[in-house]
Amino acid sequence: MLEKDGLSFKNCRGQGYDNGANMAGKYQGVQARLKEINEHAQFVPCAAHSLNLIGVHAASVSVKMISFFSIVQNIFNYFSGSTSRWEVLMRCLKITLKTHSDTRWASKYNAVHSLYCQFGGVIKL
Repeated sequence: MLEKDGLSFKNCRGQGYDNGANMAGKYQGVQARLKEINEHAQFVPCAAHSLNLIGVHAASVSVKMISFFSIVQNIFNYFSGSTSRWEVLMRCLKITLKTHSDTRWASKYNAVHSLYCQFGGVIKL
């Protein structure tokens, strides 16, 4: 693909992507494969992915954070587990409640933000 754009991988001096083992693995990941082709292509982990991992890790080591996100998820599960409860919820709220992922910090923010902005409406139900 690089050659199609007139670029040579031999001139590459850096490679950056998420910290997943399949990509960043020193021995069998994409990093290792590219280093075989070009020893000058140094791997630099993506700052955004690294920051995401920090947030996810921070939320998983504190008992208070684990409990907090569990409550947020349980509220979502309660409403999403029943189409009739979900319909009542949607009639009362401006934006939908969100679930969250254990691997995406932004999803935790979205789940908390949608609940926080409409907490009074959710509590009334």
